[in-house]
Amino acid sequence: MNSSTTGATTTIGTSCTNYQGGQVTITVPSSGTIVVQAQLWVILRHVFGMPDHAFLLVGNSTTDCSSSGSFWWPVDVPGEMPSSGAYHGAFPQRWFPVAAGTYTFYLNGFMSSGQDPLDVFYYANMLAVFYPS
Repeated sequence: MNSSTTGATTTIGTSCTNYQGGQVTITVPSSGTIVVQAQLWVILRHVFGMPDHAFLLVGNSTTDCSSSGSFWWPVDVPGEMPSSGAYHGAFPQRWFPVAAGTYTFYLNGFMSSGQDPLDVFYYANMLAVFYPS
């Protein structure tokens, strides 16, 4: 098992965005499965009339947002909500089949609607746990 924490802020873009500092590395002795969990906050600057949709996930590279939605954690703010900047919590997790070796996993995300330069990743911790086959 290994863990990490970060208090960095990174703007969430409209394409796959890596949370700088949102990563955890683990070395495993044999084949098995690594389960990675992340707990984080995001701040979304919402403007009345425009829905905000963010998707957050654990990837196996800084550009991996390809889990096809199965492991995405959605954050939605309906357009009818008053303008604000609000904190939202998320807990994405994902598992990876692996062979012996060292692996790094990353906290990524993207805005599919309502992106603003003030939409940011804000505090996170990650935990990687190995389960041998």
